[in-house]
Amino acid sequence: MWKRYRIGLCGWGLAVYLLQILPNLIWMLWPPENDVLSQNTSPYLGLELSEKISGVLLAAGLILPKRQLSSRNHPVFLFLSIGFLCGYYAAWGCYFAGMVQPWLLVAGLAAMPPLCFAACAVWLRNGLVLFPCALFAVVHVTITCQTYL
Repeated sequence: MWKRYRIGLCGWGLAVYLLQILPNLIWMLWPPENDVLSQNTSPYLGLELSEKISGVLLAAGLILPKRQLSSRNHPVFLFLSIGFLCGYYAAWGCYFAGMVQPWLLVAGLAAMPPLCFAACAVWLRNGLVLFPCALFAVVHVTITCQTYL
């Protein structure tokens, strides 16, 4: 299995990661008036550490292992990844417009990124990133649910 991977820069993985992180950068530079996301932390250190570590492993897993794209890369997963990214952007648009609903924060801002990353990983045939992606999804959604539900 490891022979199928080589260390390099996966341009597609990097592009998806950067596109996903863009709204976060805008949020950090120009937060909206009603910025409830600044409170999205867990009182449990283990959950916070799990989120950070799995997030770093997820990003590294998308960007660093490089595999050759082939005709066996099914475009359905590429379209799913794009769809989840569009849903994520729509949720950010609603958030910046002042729509601060718990369902939007959980489904749009917490669940969409790991779904986007998972679909991208399947499209890239990069199974290495699926476990950190699943862990990140569970922890990220859990923390958001603890905070807002």
